[in-house]
Amino acid sequence: MSHAGIVLDARSALSPAASLRARLRRAGANRDGRAGAQVLAARLLGAALAYAAQILAARYLGREGFGVYALALVWLTVLGHLSVGGTNQALCRYVAQALATGDHAIVRGFVRFGIVFALAAGACIGLAAISVVALVPGLVDSIYVLPLAIGFLAVPLLAIQDNLEAVARALGRPLLGIGPAYVVRQGASVLVFAGLALSPVVPSPGIALIGAAAALLVGIAVQVVLLRAALRQAVPAGKPRYELRVWLRTALPIALVDTTELLLLNADLLVVGLFLPPESVAIYFAATRIAQILEYVRYSGSAATAQRFAALDAMGRRADLHRLIALVTVATSGLTLAGAVALSAAAPFLLGLFGPDFTPAAYLVPILAAGMVVACLAGPGEDVLTMLGQERVCALSFALALVLNLGLLVMLIPAFGLAGAAAASAATMACRSLMLAAYAYQRLGIILPLGLSSRQAHA
Repeated sequence: MSHAGIVLDARSALSPAASLRARLRRAGANRDGRAGAQVLAARLLGAALAYAAQILAARYLGREGFGVYALALVWLTVLGHLSVGGTNQALCRYVAQALATGDHAIVRGFVRFGIVFALAAGACIGLAAISVVALVPGLVDSIYVLPLAIGFLAVPLLAIQDNLEAVARALGRPLLGIGPAYVVRQGASVLVFAGLALSPVVPSPGIALIGAAAALLVGIAVQVVLLRAALRQAVPAGKPRYELRVWLRTALPIALVDTTELLLLNADLLVVGLFLPPESVAIYFAATRIAQILEYVRYSGSAATAQRFAALDAMGRRADLHRLIALVTVATSGLTLAGAVALSAAAPFLLGLFGPDFTPAAYLVPILAAGMVVACLAGPGEDVLTMLGQERVCALSFALALVLNLGLLVMLIPAFGLAGAAAASAATMACRSLMLAAYAYQRLGIILPLGLSSRQAHA
């Protein structure tokens, strides 16, 4: 630093206003760090419980039955998250902004609208999926029909849970969104599958899906009780205000992003199900569940800070926004890299818990993990673009990545089997994140990769 810079810093340090701003920035950073650490701890605990539940399910069902269950569970996940139609991300954005400006009527209106929309859309999509399976003979193998139908009936539940989580995040209570959705739900799943394993009930994927839906309902019930209390504290009673046209216009491109993201995250397993038997689906599902533990790091950073991106931008605090983006990028990249090394080393043991037939798939974990490391190094592009009003270019980048992913999967799976699926997914994830970073620089002037946005805070 130059002498002039040192003198300027000294003068700033002597300024009471500057000192107060510095203390507020440090307090905000500490708060974000604590929130991120709490969310990460909850997600890791939820991941551990989910992993235990999946091991119990695999041991209970056997490799073929577990493959059928896994494919039905993936369809439930995809359709459930799609059913919110982007209203969860829009809710997080508009409610966070409304709370920052004290517009409580908007908060009341969007919370009610979001829940009703999720329930209605989830029911329609679930019933439509059941109708397609029932009315098109031979569309799916008979072994999949009943588990898929049960999963489709649970679609509205997952949609509601998504919006409840978004409400908690918008309130600045990410742990309230994460805890019931993942810790309580997955804990209930462990109890369900442990009970099934000890019961005289004949193992079947359909029974396993009923158990998974019951665990989801338990998580929702706990979350509703806790969230009602938090809303009463944050938002005084009064009339709601609705701006449906604005909300839906914002939610539509977000829904396109969510659709492509969900397909990007799950297309490999769905395409594996088209080309390979249920036993291969089971093995690949187990490997991806281990690798996806790394996603919890990036998700935790997003849950703790995405709504703050919107709030800081609304208040015109660009320097603080750049610092927060850099902090998220550096922290998530370091943790993801360390986790990738640890999981790759532990993969043979972790997969062996599912059964001896799963251990040979350990080589898939480092391939999948590499894509996640590159994605974190590229920065939180999705959150920045969505929270700062660039959801349309975000949707475009995800659509392009989806086309790339499907093309790679169709080419590589027949030629290289499960290794081809893993390589296609990792390459697509890296390309998508770099594309988002390019759009963030082009549209917003923010340099996302490697935490370089911190330099912009001092410009």
